[in-house]
Formats: sequence, C-alpha cells, structure tokens
Amino acid sequence: MDYVNSVLRNGIKAPAHGSSEMPVWGPLLRTVSGGDEAIVEMRIRNLVRYVESLQAK
Repeated sequence: MDYVNSVLRNGIKAPAHGSSEMPVWGPLLRTVSGGDEAIVEMRIRNLVRYVESLQAK
C-alpha cells in the first residue's frame, strides 16, 4: 500500500519494465483540491483502496 501511494503521489523514477503509463496523481489532485493536502491524501487513499480491490478479484 505504501508503494502504490508513493507511485500515485510521485510517479516512479525508473520502471522495472515497460512504460510508466500510470499517471502521477499527486500534482493533479493538488491542483483540483486547491492545495488542500488533507483532501489530496484522502483521494490518494481512495485510489490505493481501489487498486487493491482490483488485485483481490
């Protein structure tokens, strides 16, 4: 969960394979949330939970 959170917030520095098409959501969410870090954190947590739910299926 920490790794997914970090990727969503900051992107990845050097992908292990393939492209890095996963968008970096941190800056975008900061913009649409008016810079409110609490809202950014909540939205990233929600994205992390969603990604985890996909893996569970």
